[in-house]
Amino acid sequence: MLNPVLTQDDICHHLDLWLEAEFTFFNTEQAGAIIARLPRSEQDFILQRVKSVASTNITLAYEFITCAVDALDRLDRDIIETWSLHAMDMYDKSGLHAALEVIKNFETYLQQRRERISGTALEDVQSVLSHFTHGLSGRQLKLEEADTAYTDTETIYLPRLLVELPSKDDNFQLYKAMIAYCWAQNRFGSFRVDILSAMTLSGQPEQFLGLYHALDTLRLDACIARELPGLYRHMQSFRPMETADEVTWSRLREQLSPPHITAHDVLRLTQEQLGKIVAPLAAPYQGTLHPDKVHACLQARVEKEKARLRVTLRDIQNELGAKENGEQQETKNPPAEERRFGKRTLQDESQPDGQRVELTLNDQPIAPPEYVKSLITSIMQDIGDIPDDYLVPAGDGEYD
Repeated sequence: MLNPVLTQDDICHHLDLWLEAEFTFFNTEQAGAIIARLPRSEQDFILQRVKSVASTNITLAYEFITCAVDALDRLDRDIIETWSLHAMDMYDKSGLHAALEVIKNFETYLQQRRERISGTALEDVQSVLSHFTHGLSGRQLKLEEADTAYTDTETIYLPRLLVELPSKDDNFQLYKAMIAYCWAQNRFGSFRVDILSAMTLSGQPEQFLGLYHALDTLRLDACIARELPGLYRHMQSFRPMETADEVTWSRLREQLSPPHITAHDVLRLTQEQLGKIVAPLAAPYQGTLHPDKVHACLQARVEKEKARLRVTLRDIQNELGAKENGEQQETKNPPAEERRFGKRTLQDESQPDGQRVELTLNDQPIAPPEYVKSLITSIMQDIGDIPDDYLVPAGDGEYD
């Protein structure tokens, strides 16, 4: 036999008990009247949710039932349950004020829920994306949250949530595309040119930056196609339909695609074409450029890594001297003070510039530890070479 529908008095009795109305003076009559018109199964469900929320906080439960009865015609059980659970979780994490905001702004919650159905949240996939990022060559980059995608050359910043594409998988692939694009900017030297000065000298800084970004994207797309062909195919499906002069931009794409093209070529082309052509719509994986943040980050790192390399060469020099002294025998190696570090440039098509630098000692190649190789790779990404003054060992006490 089915349980009879609860009356308004029955419902108010339960609500008054759970909300401690005798002491809080919460008015439950309006909520009770609305719930009384529902089928018994829905009455039981709503009351159970109120009781559950009240076990966390009575004020939160009162706000929940007040808002819930106003939106019953728009909310199904799943939404009501997840909404209340989210508010309770927010209470545990951030307190009553944050939890009440979840309850009172249920329209915002509904919008976020709809976004999460097809969208992808960074916190849900960050671990997988971090593994993907660490698998890419060059300097190791961190992942952090920001309003838009960009890199400062040490960190890749990504939006908290992606809803641009119709499915979770597509939005996940878009995250990977954003990472690949920011990685390519670092790996293939987009910031080896002085963008800030060029913007200022142009007299049209915003237009200059936008055009440089668009032109460099053509170059980086070609780099990614060579390095990550599978992901590149996904990335091309994200590109908007061309709205600028397709003939001109097809020619520019062909011009900027060869492996030997650098950011310096892109900068010169930007200076030549500024005011003559209009940039096409940006691809969603392009994100934004922040040359000021890049400049600050790069300048600090360049000085630090120069010092680290010179200290490392000093340590290598000292280790060799200690080894010779310990052996206490003649050696063909010259004394430590006569040693000279140098470099040898080798052709290597696997590198962004088609070449790699090998350390030498008195013109003989040496095998530095892995961390030194990583340091050299990072310096090469920023400068494109290892300057001669980087190869002078640090003096004792010069740098700790």
